[in-house]
Amino acid sequence: MISSVIPIIRIINDEQSKLNDTRLIVLELHDELQPLLWEQKTKLPYRTTKTINHKIFHLEFIQEESFIKGCGEWQNANLENEKICLYGYPKK
Repeated sequence: MISSVIPIIRIINDEQSKLNDTRLIVLELHDELQPLLWEQKTKLPYRTTKTINHKIFHLEFIQEESFIKGCGEWQNANLENEKICLYGYPKK
């Protein structure tokens, strides 16, 4: 029984780490997107690199039709590349 529980615990810990990283990156992506939507002082496209919990991730913001699209890319706990995007409608 122990030999089957240990791999399951490892999988659960890896998935928990991936979800936590995704949550933190989405929050940072949201926080970076807000000034672009409300103040519109930064020229697009805009790219930056950040570090959270010793993970390096890249943020990119572009104008896409009438929306501003912000995407974050990083390498997860399984060493797979992940990408998540948020869209915002700029204040006129």
